[in-house]
Amino acid sequence: MKKYKKPIFSILFVFIIAICCLLPHQGDSNSGAPAVRPAEIIVRDYSEYKTATPVACAMPAAFHESIDELAEYAECIAKGVYYDDARQVGSTNGILERYTVSTFEVTEVIKGELSTGDKIPLCEDYYINESERTIYHYWNCYPADPGREYLVFILNPRGNQKNFSLVGLNGMAFARFPVVNTAEEVDVSAFTDAELNIKSGKNKAASNKFRFFFEQAIEKYM
Repeated sequence: MKKYKKPIFSILFVFIIAICCLLPHQGDSNSGAPAVRPAEIIVRDYSEYKTATPVACAMPAAFHESIDELAEYAECIAKGVYYDDARQVGSTNGILERYTVSTFEVTEVIKGELSTGDKIPLCEDYYINESERTIYHYWNCYPADPGREYLVFILNPRGNQKNFSLVGLNGMAFARFPVVNTAEEVDVSAFTDAELNIKSGKNKAASNKFRFFFEQAIEKYM
């Protein structure tokens, strides 16, 4: 991994991620809903939603150079399916912004101590304010599609935490990739940003960076 000019900010941001995932639920969107694996993929249209970047993203992101560096940093690498039970957690005040936690059912373990069939609470780096029709995203992370299988690079819970979290030193969205059928050649440039669950925008740098990692993930893990 390349050396960063401001490593202290990256370390601080990981600390913030951990603290946010520790906080109790507030205003869960699906509080009390049974955790049932969707029978089919649920694709929601967020094209009419506004987007915004939370305060925490004022700090610079650190990026891994390759999927191998990402895999080395991750404590668990697994494939699995998101349930349709996303709930908002965290605080809306100050630098500690809100996050989203969903049930993630593991379908295959590549690294770590998880087991196939485990259902874990997975913390992700976005939240939706329905009253404002706004998605607050942390470096391009958008909602995953419930029922779709993903490859994820995650960190174990810390201390008294219950939530697992996506690896936080890699631009956030670059730790989650939709699983694709590799029986035929896959052209990563053919996927839209919406299909990859990342933010669309005029600046394609992050989008291109995601595809760079996605291509490596397909080659090595799918």
